[in-house]
Amino acid sequence: MSRFGSGLRFRLILLVFLATAPAAGLLIANVVDRRHADADAADAEARKVLDMVLVEHEAVVLAARQLLQVLASLPEARALDITRCDALFRTLLDQNPAFANVGMTDAEGVGRASALPLAAPVPAHDRLWFQRARDSGRFATGGFQIGRVTGIPTVSFSLPVYAASGEFRGVVFVAVALTTFTRAVERAPRPEGARMMAFDREGRVLVSLSPSSEPIGADVCGSALWRAAAAARAEVFDAPAPDGVSCRWTRATLRAGGEPVDFLLLLGQPYEALYAAANRALLRDLLWLALAAALAYGAAWVFGDRLIVRRVGALLEVVRRITAGDYSARTGLSGGSGELDRLARGVDTMAAELQRRDERLRESTRNYQHAFQYSAMGIGVAALSGTLRAINPAFCAFLGYTEAELLARDVRPFTHPEDQPRDAAETARLLAGECGAFQCEKRFIRKDGAVVWGAQGASLVRDERGNAVHFIFHVQNITARRQAEENLARTEAMLLQSQKMEAVGRLAGGVAHDFNNVLTVISGCASMALANLPPGDATRPALEEIGAAGERAATLTRQLLAFSRRQVLQPVVLDLGELLRGMERLVLRLVGDDVRARLEVTPGLWPVRADRGQIEQVVMNLVVNARDAMPEGGALTIEARNAHVDASSLQRGIPVEPGDFVLLAVTDTGVGMDAAVQARLFEPFFTTKEAPKGTGLGLATVYGIVKQSGGHVAVASEVGQGSTFKVYLPRVAAEPLAPRARPAAPAPFPLLPEKRALAPVEPSAPAAALPPAPGAGGAGGPPATTPEADPAPGPLPAFPAFLVPTGVGPGMGGAALFPPRPALGAGRTALVAEDDERVRPLVRRVLGEAGFQVMEASGGAEAVRQAIAQAGPLHLLVTDIVMAGMHGIEAAERVRAIHPETRVLFTSGHAEPALLARVRGLQDDRVAFLLKPFTPDALLAKVREMLEGQP
Repeated sequence: MSRFGSGLRFRLILLVFLATAPAAGLLIANVVDRRHADADAADAEARKVLDMVLVEHEAVVLAARQLLQVLASLPEARALDITRCDALFRTLLDQNPAFANVGMTDAEGVGRASALPLAAPVPAHDRLWFQRARDSGRFATGGFQIGRVTGIPTVSFSLPVYAASGEFRGVVFVAVALTTFTRAVERAPRPEGARMMAFDREGRVLVSLSPSSEPIGADVCGSALWRAAAAARAEVFDAPAPDGVSCRWTRATLRAGGEPVDFLLLLGQPYEALYAAANRALLRDLLWLALAAALAYGAAWVFGDRLIVRRVGALLEVVRRITAGDYSARTGLSGGSGELDRLARGVDTMAAELQRRDERLRESTRNYQHAFQYSAMGIGVAALSGTLRAINPAFCAFLGYTEAELLARDVRPFTHPEDQPRDAAETARLLAGECGAFQCEKRFIRKDGAVVWGAQGASLVRDERGNAVHFIFHVQNITARRQAEENLARTEAMLLQSQKMEAVGRLAGGVAHDFNNVLTVISGCASMALANLPPGDATRPALEEIGAAGERAATLTRQLLAFSRRQVLQPVVLDLGELLRGMERLVLRLVGDDVRARLEVTPGLWPVRADRGQIEQVVMNLVVNARDAMPEGGALTIEARNAHVDASSLQRGIPVEPGDFVLLAVTDTGVGMDAAVQARLFEPFFTTKEAPKGTGLGLATVYGIVKQSGGHVAVASEVGQGSTFKVYLPRVAAEPLAPRARPAAPAPFPLLPEKRALAPVEPSAPAAALPPAPGAGGAGGPPATTPEADPAPGPLPAFPAFLVPTGVGPGMGGAALFPPRPALGAGRTALVAEDDERVRPLVRRVLGEAGFQVMEASGGAEAVRQAIAQAGPLHLLVTDIVMAGMHGIEAAERVRAIHPETRVLFTSGHAEPALLARVRGLQDDRVAFLLKPFTPDALLAKVREMLEGQP
């Protein structure tokens, strides 16, 4: 800090500032409250204005809806009697000046009847009002358009027409000129400087009253105002107006008969006008406060200098002289009774005492050798018996004792017990004359019990006759150097282990990816062969065994993907304690009656973000591993608590970066492990169990799941002393917890060893049965496991469940609009993009037998060329995600740009996280995902679900 910043004047001014700071804070708080009050009042006024406009708008929409309901029920409309409909529509248009046109289309979307004369049938199949009414079977809104008959900007409302038999006949519509809505907005009493705008659901401008009015029909989806309005959860939000002025906006949604219509109405008020009064009050109050503070600062500067600064300066001068060695200096300010006077007397007393001590020190210093007394290295003299005779301050500091505590004591007990034999042997060599001195590095025990390292050199002093007199030794503290060497070795070992696991993980992921393609062909061909065999055929058992072996191999590949951190996760925010309590039944069944199990969950656990099913899999694998380590029974402890990890963790061998974590610890009293086993513990296919009892993938799966979840795994174990596995999951900011996947267990831990009746555990779901997305039913339950083998990783989570239409709703008469098709692929075209020469023919055959007209491509680029050459509609694209050259996601995006109607089914044995994130970004009702390996039945079920909305 500068001289001014550390001076008394500055500190006095700082005190004045601190005294005035609360007043400034209260002033600002009052202004903030006033700004809030002004904003609330403006919001209420804006709401009233919007309500006035909505009343007029909703009246127009409601009138259109009621008119359409009447028209849809008329026999003329159901029969599509054009002559009678034209006359009726002209009469209705004359009676309703708010409407621009009234008309009707046939079932193909061609305008047949209209209040305005039609020179020829007008196509309307591409209009949103026709498509939405036809697809939903309900009242629909079309958004902004230029009327093909009226020639003016309009918004159309529509309703489907059905025959008495439920057959879809067409759509009746009413076109309303945008000027009708604009006039209602213009009549509203807007606040001064306010902007009012209305948009449809596609982000097109319907009404705009602002200094820089946007043209009617302009697309503003990319504007900051539209993004803010679409993302805002409240009726009031902040965003810039189209002219760049920052405004506070109030929004409202147009409704008809209690149901929302796709019109968004906004009223924005500029900040400058909204907070003008509050800002003027703040400026005025700040000026008064600044004037008062300036007067206070001036008084502190003047009077502080006279009463305090000058006297303290005199004290400082005396202290400076004393520091320089002039102990005869005195303050001369000790006549009063104030604090500064008492301080001056203390300084004078200190100077006198220092003067006396200086004289004694000079006399004492001459009695000691400077090299011994002030050496940075510990030096001592010891008798032949080991008793200390003289030591320097450095040696005292090294051991943490005072000189009085060390003198006349034996020096040997300060050496670590493990190093004492070597020290005694070297001392014996000195006494025997075998050497004149020796040096070694050994450990010492300090007064506080800490162990420190020292580099010691010792020699024996002899008299003129050669007789031993005493030892002289010196010690240098090398603790920091030894710790640095140990930390470096530990860090190198951890780095080598991490690199080895990463290399093995990449190899396992690549093998699993290729193997999944092979398993798809094996399982698919076996399934298709079985479907073509009669029940009693002699080859059925062999084919069934092939299919079962394929399923077991698929389980191994899922475990390899978990280890390699390339499985598909669906992370949610979890309460780890709640998850553990919900697993009580399964834990009890796994450990058996001869194992005492206890759960310790610290209250107030931080939330973590992870895949619920995968974390349950981690717990199950660790519990099974602990149970197998206690063949004669024992105690199992599952602990969950918050843990703050600091930088010293790496020094203790914990591979965790500093931060906040939730610690899951599983401790057993089993046989334990030696260092060699621990070094390979998480390698895939490494197991100490007998061949039929383990695959060696249980702990490898734990390692992969935890690493992919952003966590860390550590293990501590000794042979015969049991083991502790610690899982560190990063803490996440407070967010709503994901819903429970199933009800909590009826009774909490601790688990008592009495007889327990447990419900049977259901087997794991097949890989194709992917669990739902968050918020759509929760994560799946824990996978089943058996005491004879490592637990499998269970079903892999899917992408978020894509919304697939469940079929057209009922018509006016209550019957389905479209009867089911006789075959899944009848009249449909499918394109298969797969670079594996064995999987592609299988998928082509399955789809072909389902009735599809199938095209195939060996890569993404060829799939795009096939889509370009396809003249008719392309109903389905089945593509692998990972392909050489152009990957499946890019190919799907390009194909959908050519054929927007195409539905896309992605398949993959595994994919990089970046590719999976891109697939999630494409999710809509036309995109789904199927995990390899899959069976023909699973493929057709997923295709049917996409195309027909049937699970």
